[in-house]
Amino acid sequence: MYLLPNDVRSKQFSIGRKGYRESEVDEFLDSVIAALEERDTLIDNLRSSAAPECSHTASDVSIHNSQPQQDFTGTETATRLLSLAERTAEQFIADAETRAIETVSAAEARAQEITTTAEAAAATVINEAEAERRQILGNLRYEQHQLHEALDEIQSAGAQARADLEEYLTVLLVKVRDRPSGPSSIRALTA
Repeated sequence: MYLLPNDVRSKQFSIGRKGYRESEVDEFLDSVIAALEERDTLIDNLRSSAAPECSHTASDVSIHNSQPQQDFTGTETATRLLSLAERTAEQFIADAETRAIETVSAAEARAQEITTTAEAAAATVINEAEAERRQILGNLRYEQHQLHEALDEIQSAGAQARADLEEYLTVLLVKVRDRPSGPSSIRALTA
């Protein structure tokens, strides 16, 4: 894949749920752009120095190779230099792509770690809130039960008091109805 600096500048990335650190990616892409510009400048310089009217030999240019140095025409030398420059550029690009993949992978791993930690903390808070809610509901049910018992006792005591009062009044009415007339009879009634 042959990249131009403008290819890198114009590339747009979509941001996923986990995202990435935009500043790190931008910094990395800036270094890729600089490497591509440097490569293109080197290639342009090599092409301009290898013009057909120029006839340099390999002895004019130092080429480090595993083969012994031979005399070449300017075009052959330029072609070899261009090939070397392209291999070097491809290596820079491959290294940059590897570093980009590693950076993105590290960012995704860190995002996953943060997400996992946040989810665990949220689960803990939810569990604690649920436990507290159950305890409060239990306390409220206990208090409700206590209030029902107290109300039942009050109603029972009221019913008993009413029954006692009815019985007392009934006895009084019977005594009033059956009483002889006179002051001594009033004293007998209240006794």
